[in-house]
Amino acid sequence: MSKIFNKIFNKINTIYPNLLKDRTRKSLFNTKFFNFSIFGWCKWVFMIIVKVIFFYNLFGTLFVTPKVFSPSMTPTLETNDFILMSTSVYKLKVPFLKNITLCNISKPKIGDIVGFTSKPYSENMTFTKRILAGPGDKIQYKNGILFINDKIVKLKYIKQYKFIENNKEYDGMLYEETLPNGNKHFVLYNNKFGEYYNAEDTTEPFILGDKEYFCGGDNRHNSDDSRTSIGIIPEDQIIGKGILILFSNGNITTFEITSFIKGIKWNRCLTWLV
Repeated sequence: MSKIFNKIFNKINTIYPNLLKDRTRKSLFNTKFFNFSIFGWCKWVFMIIVKVIFFYNLFGTLFVTPKVFSPSMTPTLETNDFILMSTSVYKLKVPFLKNITLCNISKPKIGDIVGFTSKPYSENMTFTKRILAGPGDKIQYKNGILFINDKIVKLKYIKQYKFIENNKEYDGMLYEETLPNGNKHFVLYNNKFGEYYNAEDTTEPFILGDKEYFCGGDNRHNSDDSRTSIGIIPEDQIIGKGILILFSNGNITTFEITSFIKGIKWNRCLTWLV
């Protein structure tokens, strides 16, 4: 590609040779660093712009960085976390043609934190939840307890847990949950049912078909997920798998630099997801 650009600029340089004999320019830029022709500078800047665009689009083919916009995944994810999500874990897309799949690499697994779209909502809205059940599974909530294939999902009590959302403090019970495939992670159950929580404690059984997934939030009593309006997620709506928390800031909406810096949650930045 660089050879093509060199030919283009050399052709222009041949047509307009007088531009290279600008004595005023030479007197102004008489050091080695600035001792380039006008076209030399244009070529240099143009190549940088092209490379930035190329690598930006290449990055967009392999990764996305959605923002968490609700506390539905607390304690694993918090509001205003920015997630590095790999779109090539499950499917490899054609660079610059994101709607064309080059090949399938793997299937989403139970316990994966995934980003996906939901048909009741805008296609530009990315939800981030955890896969709790996959194709062929039966899943149901009974009085707040999760059953997968008619077996109770194991919960181990850890401690009381407090978190702040919209300048208001909430507390709950932190558990370690173990899914049927052995995936372990923390989940939060509320111990104060009130105006903030809309718990779906008891549901009808969901029997998942081929290429269907049930996704839920780790904040079980404060999550709009497959139990509610989001519904069951088809495989083709899954965007990618969460890898790590890139950045987190509690004051992401403020325009004040000092408040923005104070709001950075350094302990959460570059944290691997499980």
